Amino acid sequence: MVFFVGAGFSLDSEGLSSFRLVLRLLARFDALSWALARASSLPKSARRKALRLRATLRRTFSLSAAAKAALDGEGWPSEGDRLTTGDDAWALSQDYYRANEWIAGAFGSLLALVDALDGPARAALLEAVHGREDALLRGVQGEGRDRLPPIEVRLLAGHGPDRRGKALFVDTLGFADPEVIAGRPHAPRLEQAQASFAGRLRPRHHILARWAREGLCRSALTTNYDLLLEGAFRLSGLAVRTTDERGATPEQPLMLTDVSHFTRIGEAVEYFRFGASHRSASITKIHGCAERYRQLRNAALDQLRTLEALEDERWVEEARLEDARARLDERRELLATYLPAIVFTFREIQNWREDAWSRDLLANLLRTRSIVFCGYSAQDRVIHDAFRTIYEEMADVHARVQDSTGVLDALEGRRPAQMGEGSHPPLWMPEQFEAADAKRARAFFMGAAGPLEFDALEILRAASRAEGVESPSQTEHPNYLQFYIERPDAGGRLAPEGFPGLDDSLRWLWHRTLRFRQRQTIDVDLRRVVSGLLGHACSERGREGVLRHFEALKAAEERCAREWERAAPDALGFDLVVGWTDRFHVGLLGEFAAGEVLLRRRRGVGGLTPLSATGAKVTGTGAGHSAWTGGRFFPAAEHPQWTVWALVVEIALRRMIAAWRGKLDAWAEPSACVRAASSERAAVTFTRGPVHSPGAPRALAIALAGLSRVEAPSRVRGAFGAQVHHWRLRGASIPWWPARQASPSTALIHALPGTPDAGE
Repeated sequence: MVFFVGAGFSLDSEGLSSFRLVLRLLARFDALSWALARASSLPKSARRKALRLRATLRRTFSLSAAAKAALDGEGWPSEGDRLTTGDDAWALSQDYYRANEWIAGAFGSLLALVDALDGPARAALLEAVHGREDALLRGVQGEGRDRLPPIEVRLLAGHGPDRRGKALFVDTLGFADPEVIAGRPHAPRLEQAQASFAGRLRPRHHILARWAREGLCRSALTTNYDLLLEGAFRLSGLAVRTTDERGATPEQPLMLTDVSHFTRIGEAVEYFRFGASHRSASITKIHGCAERYRQLRNAALDQLRTLEALEDERWVEEARLEDARARLDERRELLATYLPAIVFTFREIQNWREDAWSRDLLANLLRTRSIVFCGYSAQDRVIHDAFRTIYEEMADVHARVQDSTGVLDALEGRRPAQMGEGSHPPLWMPEQFEAADAKRARAFFMGAAGPLEFDALEILRAASRAEGVESPSQTEHPNYLQFYIERPDAGGRLAPEGFPGLDDSLRWLWHRTLRFRQRQTIDVDLRRVVSGLLGHACSERGREGVLRHFEALKAAEERCAREWERAAPDALGFDLVVGWTDRFHVGLLGEFAAGEVLLRRRRGVGGLTPLSATGAKVTGTGAGHSAWTGGRFFPAAEHPQWTVWALVVEIALRRMIAAWRGKLDAWAEPSACVRAASSERAAVTFTRGPVHSPGAPRALAIALAGLSRVEAPSRVRGAFGAQVHHWRLRGASIPWWPARQASPSTALIHALPGTPDAGE
C-alpha cells in the first residue's frame, strides 16, 4: 500500500491553502512594485517598468475593479493604488500555477531594479516595502494577518533574474519561516524535534507513521512541501537515515525492527542514494521539500556573513578572502540548482514528466501497488494524465491477454467448462473479466465531503478498467471515501463539520488494522505466550475462550459502527471504540518494548541503564520513563506474542471492571464508564455508577518497573476522586522475562477493591 498525500491532508493543521499562499505573493508583488514605481532615486525608465508590471498583472489576470490603478498627478501610484484584495487572491488561487509563474518572473525583474539603488536608498526602500506588505495583509486578513519575512536581496546575488525571482518567490511563501512551515524532523534530539512542530501533528500523521513501522505502507508520496509526515515518522521511533557515506554512522534506532529507519527523498540525488535503503520507510516529495531548501539557504547566508566579517577585518590574507568567496559561490550554486526541484510554476508542472526519477517511480508504484490518494484533488492536469495513462496502459495489456487467451482456447477447441477436473481457467477468461467488481481497483480516493470530484472519479474508473471492469459506473465508486474538513468552531478550536473527519477515518482504519493483527496472533502465538508466562501449556478450551471473547468484542464494535451510519457519534462515543487500539495497545506495546531494551542494556544501576541516560527520553513523560512512550510506537507485527498478550490484558481488564460494576454480561459494549485513558502509558479510567449518574472516577495505569530509582507517577488526564493506581510490570508480568516476582493479577485485584471473580 502506498499513500499519495496532497495538500488537503495538512490543510487544517498547517493551513497552507492556495488562497493564503497566493495572497502572500500578491501582497509582496504589490508592495515591491508600488515602492519601486514611487522611488524618486531611480531613473524614470526603471520606475515605468515597475508601473508597467502592475498594469500587466491587472490586464493578464483580469483583476477586479477594486484593484484598479490610482495614480497621482505625475502618473505614479498613489497611496490608494493597490492590487491586493481578497477577491482577486481567491480568483488567482483557482489556477495558481499560471499566477505563480508570472509573479516569480516579475520578482526577478523587480530585484534587478532594487540592485540599481545604493545601500542607504535600498535599505529605506525595503523597509517601506515591509511596512506596505503588512498594511495590505491587514486589510484582507485583519489583526491575525501573516507576517512576511524581510526580502533578502543578497541571497543569490550574481545569478540571473529567473533564479533570483524563484528564490524570492519561495521565501515569500514561507519556506524559511518556521511559523508558516513548522518542524525540525532531523533535529539532533527527539524532544527538540517534538517541540518544533508546536502541536501541529495530527492523528492522521501518526497513523501513517504506524503503518510504515508495521511494514504495511513503507512508501509515502506527497506533493506537499511541509514537514509533518517526517515529524510523525521521527516521533514514531524511526531513526533518520541521512547519509550513505562509508565510515559515517547513521542514527541508530532504540531497537532494531523490520522497519527501523526512514529516508526523505526530495530530489533526484537523494533518490539515487537512499531509494533502495534496507529496512527503511521512505517519504518521497516529488515537488520538493521546505527543509532541504532551508538547509541550502541557511548555508549560503551563513557563508555570506562569514565573508562580510572577513571583509570588515583590517588585516586579512587575500587567500582567505578568495577561499570564502569560492565557498559562497559554491553554496549559492547548490541553492540555485535545487530551486527547479520545488515545483510551483506552470512550466515546472508541465515539465514534471521530464523529471525521470519521480516519473518512473510513480509509474512503477501505480503498476505494482495499491494507491490511496489522500487529500489530493487530482486536478493537476499533468499528474492526472500520468495516472490515467498508466492505468489505461494496464487495461490494454489485460485486454490483449484476454484476447490471446480466447484465441488459444479456440485453436485447441476448448471451452472453460470442458477443462479437466481440478483445473482452473486462466486469470483473464471472459467470464471472470465480466464478473470483476469495481472494488478490485487498486486505487482509493479519500476526499472532502460534498460534490463528487470529476478528476477523482475518472482516476478510479481508470483503475477499475485496469482490473478488468469494462464499464465502471460514472455516478459512484466503492473506493471513493469522503471525510469532512476541520474548521474553527465558535471557540476557535478546529473540529470537523461532520462525521467522519479525516482523523476519524484514519483512526478507524488503524483500529481495524490492529484488530486484524490481533485475530491472527490468537491462532499462532497465544499458546507459546501462555506456556512461557504461566509455565504450562495453553489448553484448546482456553484459546477458544479468548477467541470467543475477541469475537464478541469485535461484534459489539461493528454494531456501533453500523449505528454511526444512521447517527454520527460525538467525539467521546467514537473514542470509546477506537481509543483502545489508538492509545491503550500502543502504550502497552511501548512498555513491553521498554522492558526489552532494558534487558539488552545490562549495565548501570541494578545491572540496567535507565533510558533517561540514553538521551531518548521524551519531554513530559516523567523521570526515566521509556522512550517507547510519549509518541514512539512499537509495531504489533514485530513481536506477535506481545500483541496477543496485550489483547488478553485488554479483555481481562474490561471483564474484571465490568464484573466489579455488576455489568459482566455487557463487558464488550463500549461504555463511558470504562474506557482507554488519555495518557502516554497504557491506562484505563472507570467508574462504578451508571452512565447517567457515575461515581467517583478511578484510573489504572500499566507501567514498567525499574526504569529509574524513583518511580514516576503516570500522567492521566482527568479529575480522579482517588489516586491513580499503578500496575507495575515485573518479572512474570512480562511474557519473555524470567519469572522473578508474583503474577500481576494480585496487583490488579488490589487496585479494584471488591472485585469478584470475573470468571473465564
